[in-house]
Amino acid sequence: MIDNMQTTDVALLQILMDKAYEEGDLKQALAFAKLIYQYEPSYNAYFDYALIAKELSLFKHALSAIEQALLIDPQLPEAYIEKALLLYELEDLQGAYDYLLSLRHILLDHTPWALLAVLCAELSHLDEASFYAAKAISHSPDAWSYHARAIVYQMRKEYDKASIDFQTALTLDSQNPELWNSYALFFEELLAFEHALEVYNTAIDRFQLEYSFLYLNRAKVHHLLDHKDLAIIDCELALAQANNNGDIWFLLASLLHEDGNLFGALHAYNQSLRYIKKDPSIHFCKAQLLDELGDFKQAKSSYEKALRFAPENQDIRIAYANFMLRYNFMMHHHTGFIPHTHPNQDDQSLHP
Repeated sequence: MIDNMQTTDVALLQILMDKAYEEGDLKQALAFAKLIYQYEPSYNAYFDYALIAKELSLFKHALSAIEQALLIDPQLPEAYIEKALLLYELEDLQGAYDYLLSLRHILLDHTPWALLAVLCAELSHLDEASFYAAKAISHSPDAWSYHARAIVYQMRKEYDKASIDFQTALTLDSQNPELWNSYALFFEELLAFEHALEVYNTAIDRFQLEYSFLYLNRAKVHHLLDHKDLAIIDCELALAQANNNGDIWFLLASLLHEDGNLFGALHAYNQSLRYIKKDPSIHFCKAQLLDELGDFKQAKSSYEKALRFAPENQDIRIAYANFMLRYNFMMHHHTGFIPHTHPNQDDQSLHP
């Protein structure tokens, strides 16, 4: 009776998860996926959870779920490939590369040559990357294979060949936002920002409000071109889709700060730090803003956090030293004494 009840519950949860996913409510879909694997810890349950978590950029959660799936069934190549992709997303390029090479005897014909090519290119193993890119196109001449070879050509600075392969990839799969994004980033590397904008505009017109990273990256280009109003609008559109993205909040904060909207910028810096707690750049920028606002106590705290996360950063160290000179002078002027800084944060510690 209990087994039947659990089967019924899992079947219902599966329906609810699929419905939430189709409606774009990924957080709700993830919650149902978690209940499913708690009720019935199967390979498919963990794998579904991992894929949804990945879409939400919860890469560590996704990786943990994939590892559980592999413990249940270590025979299916898709889980191994997904684990390598997650290591890549977590910026463990060497780990992803070593992991895939260790699995060649398991993956065989399922070896993701395109992914190996990109990993090698980003690790500057360019000859090896070219070999894997050729294998990818020979084995499966699809959009991802041409995209991988485009990345390799780009790393080799063979830009004409890279452009042709990017265009071929988009011809084969024009509905893939990642391919459009890569093509735009290619133009950014060439400092061809107007061309990059054209690519982002085309992609955004095609996908509308589906992909926040397209708006974020277009905002960065607008920022570089000093189109601050357009950059702010793109940040707001990106946040409408991904309100928990600290990178978007940080860019918006920087734009508002530059535009003189100090209280709006402070709110955005605080929001960014909710999701990216240990980024010294955010703490540093927030410290400078608080200094401008005259909130010296909080500015001092933010400078110290920035130093804690990047103790060797010379820009932060010098800015903090200059701030402390003014801070100590102010405290002496108002109270008649000069406060002592922490022994690890005195002026002497700010010089190599």
